[in-house]
Amino acid sequence: MSAYSSNHSGCFKGFYQLSKLRKSGTRDDASDEIIIGFYHPEGGTSGEFSVVWTKVGGKYAPLLRVYDDAWHALSSMPELIVAMADSSDKNITPDAFAKMLIDLGFKDRV
Repeated sequence: MSAYSSNHSGCFKGFYQLSKLRKSGTRDDASDEIIIGFYHPEGGTSGEFSVVWTKVGGKYAPLLRVYDDAWHALSSMPELIVAMADSSDKNITPDAFAKMLIDLGFKDRV
């Protein structure tokens, strides 16, 4: 666990879209992962989790993946939970999800 624990003081909300970090810039159809969290300006995180696009029934769908040491981080982002609920069952793409995060004020860390 991070030295910052569940105290997000001094941290900002940000994300990484893994397909944007890959040198080739390509991805397998819509497979992607976006890592979201609280980041300290000097480095480190006080909690992060991800949304992963996995193939289900022949198409890609987003899956929220949160380990128990980041549940506090997720619960500290109610605006994200509401936006995700508004996108429920709409098969949001990774790029559309990243735009949603930016619209919510999250910093794109790529």
